[in-house]
Amino acid sequence: MKLLFADMDDTLLSTDKTISKKNLEAVRALIKAGHGFVMCTGRPLYSCKVLAKQYDLMGENYYIASYNGGQIVDTCSMKELVHEGVSYEVVRTLFDEAPKWQLNVQTYNDDCILVEEDSEYIKWYSTRIRMPYKVVDDVMGALEAEPLKCIVAHLTDHAALERFQAKVGPKLSDVTENLFSNPVLLEFGSKKAGKGRALENLCDILGVDRADTVAVGDEANDIDMIKKAGLGIAMINGTEDTRRAADIITEKDNDNDAIAEIIERYFL
Repeated sequence: MKLLFADMDDTLLSTDKTISKKNLEAVRALIKAGHGFVMCTGRPLYSCKVLAKQYDLMGENYYIASYNGGQIVDTCSMKELVHEGVSYEVVRTLFDEAPKWQLNVQTYNDDCILVEEDSEYIKWYSTRIRMPYKVVDDVMGALEAEPLKCIVAHLTDHAALERFQAKVGPKLSDVTENLFSNPVLLEFGSKKAGKGRALENLCDILGVDRADTVAVGDEANDIDMIKKAGLGIAMINGTEDTRRAADIITEKDNDNDAIAEIIERYFL
């Protein structure tokens, strides 16, 4: 058994946030051949399940590593295999600091995104990942448990996010890692999480040699996963840093069936 760890946005998903027919057929052929498929994404589990149900990507040998690997679920049983969240203290710090920089900030319960202020950004994000959001007076009182991640975001000012990362990120570095999942989203998760750690954790749980893994992605939060896989692949539409970290780069982009290209070449 081999495992394919695939990022979702701008990798498995086309620009319009759909999965192409050819990619879908290739994933099903991979499963039929006895291999495993892992959606490995910064998205919350709720959003992943919407897509997995829509495209029937659930059942034996289908896994979801959501929240940048903070949560891993076996879709056959919906059993949670890994859970690594961030502390309430980290949440409060980010919700206090981000508005000072005119940045948006959010976290999650299982069934909704939590924000303390409404904005055009959160409307965009909620629509993009197909998950509802809730505006609350105090995020700490609204949380049902320590969340799996927080996001600091801005739709247009990537430089402000970089400044926030440089200034605030180090204050939380003992317990969190922060990476961009795209230029709009700066994601804060547990140091025990991350996509590379997700690959290691799932291999250990399933007894799969890491040499028998392939990982593909396009952004900074994919780099560790790409480096730790037996074969690390960057999307041709990926960032320069991601392409530099990979063993190979796809010939096709996310709008032209790159996942099918990978599966046909390395799994079938």
